[in-house]
Amino acid sequence: MQFPRKDRYESLSASFVQVFGWSGVVAAIGAYTAINLGILLPTSLAYPLINIYASIAISVETYVHRDYQPFWMNVIMGAVAVIALGRVLLYH
Repeated sequence: MQFPRKDRYESLSASFVQVFGWSGVVAAIGAYTAINLGILLPTSLAYPLINIYASIAISVETYVHRDYQPFWMNVIMGAVAVIALGRVLLYH
């Protein structure tokens, strides 16, 4: 069975959003693990950058699915990560 062009595009788009969201989850868990195992320092440049990426990725997926509670939580977490990035850049 062949799908119309629009259906294939929507399917690819949905798959991309889902993979993007999951990559954010992996990044957030990885950053949290790296901090707790002493692999990264909270003052390192990588930590807020990873959290910003994770926040954007998860926010995009939750917004597409109209799941607003985790969307807003990740928007706020992203804002905190941007502030942390500013502090890292200013004080180090």
